[in-house]
Amino acid sequence: MTKNKLAKNTLILGFSTLINKGLMFIMLPIFTRWLSTEEYGTYDLLATYVTLLIPIITVASSNAVFRLAIDKDFKEQKKYIANGLYFVLANLIISVLILWVINYFVHFQVFIPFVVMLVCEVLDNYFQGYLRAVKKLSILGICKTATSLANAIMIVVFVKFFDMGLPGLIYGYSCGFLLDILLIVFLTSYWKYISQVEFSIEKIRALISYSWALVPNDICWWIIGVSDRQIIFRFIGAAANGIYAIAYKVPNLCSAVFGVFNISWQEEATSSISRADRLQHYNNVLNKMVSLLLALCIGIISCNFIIFDYIFDSRFSSARLYSPLLISSVIYNVVALFYGGIQISLKRTKANGFSTIMGAAVNLIIHLSLVRVIGLYAAAISTVVSNMVVMYIRKIMLRNDYRFIILKRQYVYGLIFIYFSVVGMMRLPLWINLMNLVLAGVVFAFIVIGTIKRKPFFCDTESLKTD
Repeated sequence: MTKNKLAKNTLILGFSTLINKGLMFIMLPIFTRWLSTEEYGTYDLLATYVTLLIPIITVASSNAVFRLAIDKDFKEQKKYIANGLYFVLANLIISVLILWVINYFVHFQVFIPFVVMLVCEVLDNYFQGYLRAVKKLSILGICKTATSLANAIMIVVFVKFFDMGLPGLIYGYSCGFLLDILLIVFLTSYWKYISQVEFSIEKIRALISYSWALVPNDICWWIIGVSDRQIIFRFIGAAANGIYAIAYKVPNLCSAVFGVFNISWQEEATSSISRADRLQHYNNVLNKMVSLLLALCIGIISCNFIIFDYIFDSRFSSARLYSPLLISSVIYNVVALFYGGIQISLKRTKANGFSTIMGAAVNLIIHLSLVRVIGLYAAAISTVVSNMVVMYIRKIMLRNDYRFIILKRQYVYGLIFIYFSVVGMMRLPLWINLMNLVLAGVVFAFIVIGTIKRKPFFCDTESLKTD
C-alpha cells in the first residue's frame, strides 16, 4: 500500500465514522431524555457483553481471515473467506442455543433483543474482516455511512413512535448492523467468494491457529475498555453506569476516528513489511498520527462545557469530570494499536496478547482497589494507566526490530492538552470558556496545517540509529 492509499482509506473510513459517531452523538441528548439513566446504563452494559462475546464466539477469526487471505490469489482467498463464514455460523448457532438454555433458568428480561443484537454484530464483525481481506475498505466506508442513518431512524421509530424503551434502542442498533451486512453482500458480490467452496478442516485449523492467541488479547482489551461498566454497575449502580457511559461518548469520537486509522494501518504495515525504508516510514506515520491525535483531542476537549452544560440532560452533567481523563486514555490506546499493527504484520499475535493481558490486570487491580474510595474516578484512572502500560510494553517488545522516536514538539502539544484537560473539568464563567474555545481552535489549526505541510520528519536512517 502506498502512502496515498493509506491516507485515502483513512479519510474514507474516517469520514463515514465521523458521520456515524457524530450522528449518534447528536442523538444522545434525545436518548437521555427518552430513557432514564438506569435504562441507558443497562443498554450500555448489554452492549459491553456483546463486545465480550464476539471474540469468544468467533475465536477472533475475522482477523485471521484478513491476515491469511489478504496476500493470496483469488482461489485461495475464497477458501479462507468461505470457511471463515462456515466456522462463524457454526459457533453462532451453538452459542445461541447455550444462551437459550441459560435464559430458561435465569429469565433475562430483554433476552430476544439481546440475541438479535449479538447475532447481527457477530456477522458484521466477520464481514468487516472479509472486506479488509479483499482490500475494499472504501465500501466499508459507504456502508457505515448508510447504516448510521438507518440506526438513527430505526431508533427513533422503535423508541419514540413504538414506545419500546430499552428493547427499542437495542432493535434500532441491530437494524443498522443488519443493513451493513446486506450492503456489503450486494456491493461486493459476496456470493462469488463462497460459491463452490467446500468445508475444509485444513483452512479452519489455519484460521484458528492464527487467531486463537488473539482471543485473550480481545478479551483483555474488553477488560481495559469496558469492564469498568461491570464494576461500576456492581459497586455503584446502573445510574452511575449511565453517567460514565455518557462520559465515554466524548472520547469515543476521538477513538472512533483513529480506530479507523488502525484498520488502514494494519493493512499498510503488512504491505510495507518488506520496504527498505520502513523504519523511516513507520516513524513518520507515528509522529504525524500523534500530532493529529493531540490536535483532535484538544479540539474536542475544549467543547466540554458546551456538551455537558448545553447539550446533554442535566442529570448527566457530572460526566464532564471524567471525560478529559478518558480522552487522555485514547492517546495511549491509539499509539498502542499502532505498535500492535506492526506486531500483526510480523505475525506476533502472542506478543500483542501478552501486552494486553498485562494492561487488563493493571486495570482490574487499580479499579477494584479504588472504586469504593474515589468512585467513578477509579474507572477513568485505571483506563488511562492500563492503556499506558500496553503502549510501553509493545514499544519495548519492538525495540530489537525498530527504534521509534517521538519528536519534542509532541511533548509541547501534550502540555497544551493537559491544560485543556484541567479546565475541561472545571465550571468556569462563559467568557473564559469561549476564550479557551477560540484558543483551542487556533492550536488545532496550527498543529493540523503544520503537520500536513511539513516534510517527512525522518528522511534518512542516521537519525534513527541506536547509540
